[in-house]
Amino acid sequence: MPERLLRLYQRERVLNVNVNIIASAAVSTLILLVPVHLTQELLVLDVWWKKALFSAGVGAADLLLDVSIYFLLHWVANHWKPAKPRSEADLADQQKKKQPLLIDAGIVQMERAVLSPLYYIIALGGTFLLLKLHVPRVVAVAVSYGSGLLVTRTIHTFWMLRQADRAKPGAPRSTPQDA
Repeated sequence: MPERLLRLYQRERVLNVNVNIIASAAVSTLILLVPVHLTQELLVLDVWWKKALFSAGVGAADLLLDVSIYFLLHWVANHWKPAKPRSEADLADQQKKKQPLLIDAGIVQMERAVLSPLYYIIALGGTFLLLKLHVPRVVAVAVSYGSGLLVTRTIHTFWMLRQADRAKPGAPRSTPQDA
């Protein structure tokens, strides 16, 4: 069963991109919770600029971890071939010429960058709004960041499906007049 799931994960790009993004976001956040928790007693955030610097540092570390983890997961999903092919579909998938890792994963990261303003408007704006409504901070962050992830994953999924349809042989190409 695990081998079948790995094959499905590796064969279905829309699936593996979404799994990779959700997993990299979750893992990077969990990793960052350790130093954030450890600094609770050591670092006093008593003025606005200390809070801003702390937030910016956590955000930068999260971004670096998230992208690094995503690249590793992308390699596993699209470039690692641990098992012999069991079907014609597996063989065709393994023999398919792939883009280099940095280009392939970089394209996905650029697409994420395009969607990141929407993500952060929902995540940060939602957190601020829920805190103003006196929702506990853990709930406010979880709901807001989860909502941002859900919205951007949905939009990105439709975007990737449309790209896949356009990449099929014989698919109609859009022209500037179609827009």
